[in-house]
Amino acid sequence: MKPAPLLMAAALLLPHGVESAAGAVGALAASCPTVANNDYSGQTLVLCNFNGRTLSQAKFVNAKLTGVSFTRASLVGADFTQATFVDSGNSVLPTDFSFATLDHARFVNATFNGVTYFTYASMACVDFSNTVLNKGNAVFGDSLLNASGQNCRAKFVGATMNCEFVSQWNQLDMTTAIITACAPQLQSVQGGPGHDFSGGNYSGVVFDGLNLTGSTWTGAILERASFQGATLDNATGLNSTTSLNGPSVTARLSAAKFNSASAQNVDFSGAQLYGANFSSANLSGSKFAGAFLTANTAATPPIQDAANFNNAYLPNVDLTGAKLASAKFEHASFYTSNLGATPTFPCTTTCGGGLTCGCSVATGADLTNASFAGAYLAGVDFTGKTHVNGTNFSSAILVGSSFSSVPFQVEQGAAPDFSGAMLQGVIFDSDAALNGAIFVDAFFDFGDGANKSNAVYLKLSHDYLRFAGRVGSKSSTCVGAAYGKFSRIPATLNATCADNFSGACGAGKPRPTPNPHWKGRNPLSGNDGVYGWYDKDATYENKAPATAACNSNNLDPNW
Repeated sequence: MKPAPLLMAAALLLPHGVESAAGAVGALAASCPTVANNDYSGQTLVLCNFNGRTLSQAKFVNAKLTGVSFTRASLVGADFTQATFVDSGNSVLPTDFSFATLDHARFVNATFNGVTYFTYASMACVDFSNTVLNKGNAVFGDSLLNASGQNCRAKFVGATMNCEFVSQWNQLDMTTAIITACAPQLQSVQGGPGHDFSGGNYSGVVFDGLNLTGSTWTGAILERASFQGATLDNATGLNSTTSLNGPSVTARLSAAKFNSASAQNVDFSGAQLYGANFSSANLSGSKFAGAFLTANTAATPPIQDAANFNNAYLPNVDLTGAKLASAKFEHASFYTSNLGATPTFPCTTTCGGGLTCGCSVATGADLTNASFAGAYLAGVDFTGKTHVNGTNFSSAILVGSSFSSVPFQVEQGAAPDFSGAMLQGVIFDSDAALNGAIFVDAFFDFGDGANKSNAVYLKLSHDYLRFAGRVGSKSSTCVGAAYGKFSRIPATLNATCADNFSGACGAGKPRPTPNPHWKGRNPLSGNDGVYGWYDKDATYENKAPATAACNSNNLDPNW
């Protein structure tokens, strides 16, 4: 059927001073071909009038449309894939879908070179994937009608978004959409509430560098989203919830990127964080209890690597029951910030006024094959049913931490590696399954026979200070770690001892008759990587000299 030319409609829209429709059209000549079955694919349509027509399932694939009017037309399921909406050169002759029914219509990869109106059109299940909408040519108005109707979402997958209907993004499928132009509307304003992203599908969307403090994300889909360098402090809705009286909510953040982000005081409990990247992130006071942080090869596409917390800052973080098999915490700082006080166990995980209670805890977590190489883990509560199978603690700083009641090597799992680790004040049960463990060049303090407690002062390098929002020097700093009990190790252990002897290492003993098998080959002040000094005489070394680079008078107040 042949559409009517738009000359009469143009005449009705003429601005003051234009004498006729022909004058408004200028050099444009109407082109409204007759086609069978409403298939206008590949056609050039100029100044055509489809107003009020029923064009369900019509095809306009690869068509070129200039000044075409579809006002109040029914275009249910119509296909405008790769269509080009051409600039008519006259503001009174836009392409116009106002008040049309566009339910299930497709504008995938369409190009909007001229002004095209979609105001008050019904948009249930419409698809604008891979379109560029931020140039002002596609005009939607302040809201989309029926954007989440008919049990499906309007799609803007991979679209470059404009900002007319930001408040409705949580009703849309925004997978991999480009939102750069809308940063001012999304960012938090000091003293005001954060933006509410709840319920939206933001898979693969890039939020890098945005200030999203206090934002809300309940039920949002954030798989493979990127928050690199963003600020998410005090954000809510990023945890999974279960309810007897309402729907359960699963926080979906697998493979999300939080590199160098600040996400302090955020609850990620129970969240799906398979393969997420938190390297160099500031996660102070956040909670990951029961979170899933392993690889997930069953995902589409497969997530081959577990979560990455390398160089991240995690003081007073709760990892209770977290699934951390093969996760990386290399040179991360997961510790209890007790300002030199002796840590107490067990760590309390419920308290008022915050997500965590001033201590770091990993009770019941699965640490199978996780790597904490070089991590700062002072005062951490690993007690209970924590799985430590093949876990790498080489060169980790575990001063004052507790492994009481930990079932090492569960289900024939591999022995842990504590080579070069600082284990002063660390508690292992007398029957801990540590046969085959590696302790070569590890540091122990079994006491000096007189003192009842001790502390170490350590010089931390740049590797520990690369996290987001670091206050103070980023090259090196001095920190202190106290311990109120001395190291405890099984007396019948067969392992690679601190002196590199393999066999029965024997019990740890205080001065004046210490066991030489538990003395590493390097002094603490000459340790490779992080070096330090004792506050008081220890089993194998004397207290720090007055010339020590780190002491009780120059500790980092921001640590």
